[in-house]
Amino acid sequence: MHEGNENAAPGILVYDITQPDMPVVAQMQMPLIGEEVVEAHHGNFTQDGKIFMALNRGPGQDSRGREVAFFDAATKQLVHRLTTASNGIGHTYNTPDGKRAVVTNYGNNVITVIDIAQMKTVKDLRIGHGRMGHIAFTPDGRWGYVSNEKDGNLFRIDMNALTVVSEIKTGNSPGGGQVLNVWTNVFEELPR
Repeated sequence: MHEGNENAAPGILVYDITQPDMPVVAQMQMPLIGEEVVEAHHGNFTQDGKIFMALNRGPGQDSRGREVAFFDAATKQLVHRLTTASNGIGHTYNTPDGKRAVVTNYGNNVITVIDIAQMKTVKDLRIGHGRMGHIAFTPDGRWGYVSNEKDGNLFRIDMNALTVVSEIKTGNSPGGGQVLNVWTNVFEELPR
């Protein structure tokens, strides 16, 4: 992913890192049509490696981007677009079973849960008062722990019922609570 600048539109570059000069083998522009602002941010592969999800955060501090673009990893073609209730979306986190992705953001207090196979929203959850930073899952995927930047606390989510079941106090100050996954320690993951 490249976030763009005055010389390049935001989009995705695919490099062949097996070659000494690492040539660009594909380039995909952000296809996010109908958005007020467009800026590529993070992306993530599905665990089977078939789909790459690219996110539109919006440029700089303008966190109004809402769309997830789904690209076929083999053909590099856009296969679907999804508008979320989150805005300034920044990260997709795959659940341990690979069936869902949770979108967190830089713009509001909503996370969006996506069914990966159907490429559709399962549920939007409004949590706390500030932007939603990161989510970590227990290895069995039963529970998710999501951070809220303004509250500075963590929220425990029942991933079966998709409901918030508790708030874990971690200081009650902005930026006070962050989480890392115990089954994978990054949000951008390579196919297994």
